[in-house]
Amino acid sequence: MSVRSRRSTTPTLRRAGDSDKALAARSAHVRRPRLAGPKRTLPDRRSTRPEAGSRPDDTVCGVPVRAKRKQYDVEVERSGRATADGDSPLDLDDAWTPEHLVLFALARCTLSALDHHARRASIRVSAGATAGGAVSERADGSWGFVDVECRLDVDLDPVPDDDHLSDLLRSTERGCFVGASLDPEPTYHWRVNGADR
Repeated sequence: MSVRSRRSTTPTLRRAGDSDKALAARSAHVRRPRLAGPKRTLPDRRSTRPEAGSRPDDTVCGVPVRAKRKQYDVEVERSGRATADGDSPLDLDDAWTPEHLVLFALARCTLSALDHHARRASIRVSAGATAGGAVSERADGSWGFVDVECRLDVDLDPVPDDDHLSDLLRSTERGCFVGASLDPEPTYHWRVNGADR
């Protein structure tokens, strides 16, 4: 069986003065013809490049969003005196139990949230608050508050309409971080410019 040679069949012309050896050497370097086959088409990279200022729909921004965080610290000395963030010493009478302090924090925090949201709406505020709660054994066997409420008596100037007033009170309740941290959630009672809400 004969084997077909892969060498080019294109004849090599003999130059004047060529020896058989030189002719054979030049024949070995003759470029072979390209074999027929499917033509490769390179992808057009320009067609997949996003336009300036655009972003593909399937991309997600990888920068994490961090929530604001503020640290609070309280120190209680052996004498019973307390300091807030290392300052403003407070000598508490023994009548101030930890439960009273939680309720005080709820009332104070709610008033602060009301003042914040009212100022954003250009409303002047004069307000006071009372807070109360009951401690008992809970369903899981632990002891803690089982009922907490906060009552606020508020004067607003000017008085917003009903819709804006409802938004203001809801924002105040959501904005009280102490109330949002309690379980069960506090029940709020509002009296605004002499009218119960």
